[in-house]
Amino acid sequence: MDSAHGNQKVSDSRIIEAAAKTEGPFFTAGEVADELPVTRTGLSNRLKSLQEEGRVDRKKRGNWVGWWLTEDYSDSR
Repeated sequence: MDSAHGNQKVSDSRIIEAAAKTEGPFFTAGEVADELPVTRTGLSNRLKSLQEEGRVDRKKRGNWVGWWLTEDYSDSR
């Protein structure tokens, strides 16, 4: 799916592209939200949807959540 969810203006592809441009093997929702016209909470919800689609994955430790692109989408890094 390449469209924005609901009435949101940022496409899934744009989120993936912004995530791919972050430094290191993982990213936070805040890092990507800073690059796009979305809130951190809004982006976290979108990332959860992308996780359900198998495009990203995450690991949570306490309040910290690290995200990464799955193998199928990490070649854009």
